[in-house]
Amino acid sequence: MNEFTHYDVAGLATIAHGEIIPQADYQLGKAIENCLDPNTDAKAARVVTIKITLKPDSTRRQAEVSYEINLKTPSDATGADQILIRAQDAKGFVAKGEQLGFEIESESITRIEDAEKRKERK
Repeated sequence: MNEFTHYDVAGLATIAHGEIIPQADYQLGKAIENCLDPNTDAKAARVVTIKITLKPDSTRRQAEVSYEINLKTPSDATGADQILIRAQDAKGFVAKGEQLGFEIESESITRIEDAEKRKERK
């Protein structure tokens, strides 16, 4: 007869009294929610990783068991813009592709659209 027959068979349900299972389920639920998020890449993979580490003692009769459950999801949707930086005082965001005019003598910067609106009012 095996000396270990009175012990539960080792498995996910025995690690931390089964707490690993609801924790993994929670991360799986978060991965599914991320799949539904329109701000993320629909084709990117979502990965739930369960890592179980066994570290036996010197007698090899018992081992410390630790686990990690990680979720890797794609980043939110990315975008690009421009920022206008002047050495003196003005700085601010300018929509990408917007046309700017620059007057060298006064070092003033104007949006072409704004300048055209001012001309129309006159």
